[in-house]
Amino acid sequence: MTIQLLVYDYSREFELISKQKFTLKSNAFLKLPVLVSNKYLLKSLLMKRASRSIAAVLALAALFFTTNLKAQTVPAGGWRMGIGFDAGDPTGNLTISSELVLGGTISLQYGITNRFAVVLTSGADHFLSKYIPGTTKRYDSFGIIPIKAGFKAFFLPHVYFDGEIGEGVEETDSGTGQKKFLLSPALGIAFRHWDFSARYDSYYTPGDNYGFVAVRIAYGFAIGK
Repeated sequence: MTIQLLVYDYSREFELISKQKFTLKSNAFLKLPVLVSNKYLLKSLLMKRASRSIAAVLALAALFFTTNLKAQTVPAGGWRMGIGFDAGDPTGNLTISSELVLGGTISLQYGITNRFAVVLTSGADHFLSKYIPGTTKRYDSFGIIPIKAGFKAFFLPHVYFDGEIGEGVEETDSGTGQKKFLLSPALGIAFRHWDFSARYDSYYTPGDNYGFVAVRIAYGFAIGK
């Protein structure tokens, strides 16, 4: 019995494939300097344009801050008034009967330095009442008149911390209510005329404490000389 082995000769096909690969790589190597050169020029052009755009943005930002920095607070020895609108969310005991706080305040500032001022603030805040559970009647609503004084200090350009203490006088349907100790810290940002801040007003008497977290938008202007 004779067994015949068939051996296929791959040498010629391998030679053809090798030639094709070498030709492809040769063409790629010929084009590579041109591609690298074009890529470098494009990258250089984009970097130049980006640098010009960044420089323009920085110049505009510097101009904006330089223009407004002098008016970020009252100048030393100057008076300034601000009229603002408040909206807030009750905290403490008020969460049972109230759902929203709306009010307005007027503040008077005197500049000790260009970054530090003393502040006197008053106004009125009204607590909107909730419905009594299981009924169509609301809890009695009431308001409070804050009278407070403190300071306003800028620790970054346009950014300030405000701390005030004072007294809050409750106003109810039956007349004047309790007088409460008031603590009112705030954090805000101010420009030439507009002032935006967030604050927490805490009213305290033994056994009855409440307050609210509020945002304030105010318009300010210089008074006097």
